[in-house]
Amino acid sequence: MNRITKRLFGAAALLGATLALPTAAHATRGPDGYSNWSEVGVATMRDFQNGNPEYQEWARAQALSQLGLNAYEVREVLDAMKNGTAERGVIHQGNTFKSMSYYSRRQGRVIMLSRVRLTAAGEYEVSRVRLANGRVIVIVDECNNVGEEESAPPPPPPPPPPPPTITTTVTFDIPPVAPPVPVTPTREADSFCNNPRLNAVIGAELELNEGMARSGYGAWGVYCMRRLRNGDQIGFGLAGQGAVYAGDPGNGHFGGHLVAGGVGMMYVDKDGQDLEAKLMIGDYLSTYGNDDGYRQREHHPMLAFSVAHNDYSRRMRGETSMPERQIFLMGGVPIGGGCTSSWQGTPLEGCSNMSLYYNAGVRQWVNNNVYVQAGILGEIRSGDDLFSCSLRVGYANNRRTIGVHAGVNACSGGIVPAVGIWYDLGTDLRLKRAARRAASVSVDAGEGREATSTFSGRRLSSTRRDRE
Repeated sequence: MNRITKRLFGAAALLGATLALPTAAHATRGPDGYSNWSEVGVATMRDFQNGNPEYQEWARAQALSQLGLNAYEVREVLDAMKNGTAERGVIHQGNTFKSMSYYSRRQGRVIMLSRVRLTAAGEYEVSRVRLANGRVIVIVDECNNVGEEESAPPPPPPPPPPPPTITTTVTFDIPPVAPPVPVTPTREADSFCNNPRLNAVIGAELELNEGMARSGYGAWGVYCMRRLRNGDQIGFGLAGQGAVYAGDPGNGHFGGHLVAGGVGMMYVDKDGQDLEAKLMIGDYLSTYGNDDGYRQREHHPMLAFSVAHNDYSRRMRGETSMPERQIFLMGGVPIGGGCTSSWQGTPLEGCSNMSLYYNAGVRQWVNNNVYVQAGILGEIRSGDDLFSCSLRVGYANNRRTIGVHAGVNACSGGIVPAVGIWYDLGTDLRLKRAARRAASVSVDAGEGREATSTFSGRRLSSTRRDRE
């Protein structure tokens, strides 16, 4: 078993960052040239990239650029929204806008519609940013749509100066009166499973030694995600992972696998971190045989768990040095089975049984493309415990969906060079979907050719739950 495990090496199936997509509606123009906006919040820019908080600022920036704002003006609006210095106000029936952004699900693209009139009843809270050139940009709370007001109300007057201090001879204390606490509007949480999410990573490793030990590994999870009131997301679903390995040292051959499946949980923090946890039932198999007639076979059903944490907050803040760190841990406990061995068909005693399997790794991104990762793999057994470790330096494409690395396996049986490759299928699919949506952004020239019968969005989708 020692020679088997000397050639085993773990592979940490690490998580990637989340991406997501937009939704909104479009309208036919009336005889006066205005498109009637009869419902607010039906098909919204807030749903851009499935409502992922990480990309809401990016979505706003795209819409602001479509309004013709330069890079400095776009930054001015985004900073005002981020710092809470934008002017708060309301819009109501009859207000008109020079432009307003929507997502046409039927056309499959974001549209900046010119000359829009709000015909929906009621009042809707907005944030206003008044630019130095006199333009007034408005972002609607209910739907996150971005537009330019045609006739915005004047800015609020400055607060009056404080009254002069008056000296008084009153000798009794006046109890302080607490100022009224402003009501902060809260965003409603989404319905459950409004955003299905796939995580999937596959990879392979090869040791460059006599036995040419080789392995393949994969991890996957399909989660029903729900956005919470604070902007974070949580999801539950089915998940699994596994690895297979083989090698041919000297006059023998070894092979085996650990494959597990079960349930998982995914939590995405709006500030740039996510956590994935899995609880699984699996199958562990390890075999070895040589030309002298020695055979060994160990087989266990396993209770397994794994946890993966991804911190990309520095990348979200635009920092390029050490922008991301990924950590992975997996463990397994046998719940049955055992080990048998023989020589030339005669059973042998003293076969070592495993009592705990563990595998852990960390990947630190040095910049957008270069990363360093280290891992450990071990088994606690009734006989000799087994342990190995690995160190890799790797390079990934700009999208960080494909990576290759080289390094060494050590800590048991000497130092052995090794190479590997991995592919992040889940992140790649999300990036491709986002790129298709972003490439379809267009500006309406005022002719209404993209229009549906009404601006209510009913013909596109009636409710958020129906859309998802």
